Amino acid sequence: MPKGALAVTGNLTVVTPSSTGWAFVGPSILNPATLNSSTVNSPAGDTRADGVTVKLAGDGSLSVVWVGTPSSKADLVFDVTGYYVGDLTGSRFVPIEPTRLVDTRYNLPFTGPVPRGTPTVLAIAGHATVPLKATGISGNLTVTQQTYAGYLTVAPTLDPGVAPAFSTVNFPKGDNRANGFVVRLNTDGSLAVCTRRLTPARRRNSSSTSPATSCPVRRLASPTKHPHIAGPTSRGRERTKGARARRAEAKAAG
Repeated sequence: MPKGALAVTGNLTVVTPSSTGWAFVGPSILNPATLNSSTVNSPAGDTRADGVTVKLAGDGSLSVVWVGTPSSKADLVFDVTGYYVGDLTGSRFVPIEPTRLVDTRYNLPFTGPVPRGTPTVLAIAGHATVPLKATGISGNLTVTQQTYAGYLTVAPTLDPGVAPAFSTVNFPKGDNRANGFVVRLNTDGSLAVCTRRLTPARRRNSSSTSPATSCPVRRLASPTKHPHIAGPTSRGRERTKGARARRAEAKAAG
């Protein structure tokens, strides 16, 4: 991600909060008690995610806070999928009328369900109103009628047999879950989709400017003790990932 990035697209996931509450991500948080908007809401003990497009602070950082009952905590995960720059070096965003390209319940474009652990390649560019020259898309991914708890990942490409290190939507058994996303297309205009089952050991670790999309990258992951932040995040405590982490990286690099 370049130093001149003005905003990012990504996915914020709240993992097993100790109470019902909500998380907020933004360029800065002066006082958590005065926030009047949320990024993702979650009941106690669940895992919820939401796709975001958010402005960066002047130093290139983002701030995130968990708001729940007193003394409550939650692990937070943030996957970056793209960024915006203030020039014409990126791709141009073109809004279109919402169109359903995939519905495996009704043989669109194939009959589901999607096999677990095996990437499925979906042709996107050149279908419906998406032009052949498209370099990325924004959309909404819905998981339905699943028989296990897990997570689903959308990316330009995914390696068979390798569990993705990031998620687009997390889901429990039997419930319908959806999430918005922005992701780069593969060079042939396709996307890869893969669903994974969460084992007990892994459940805690699971979700005019011009935009430039990239492969998803996990930038903040308090459940897995990311080197920049050790979680979980306490209620009302702002956590910042950006300039401070970059200084630490530069120092470690010598």
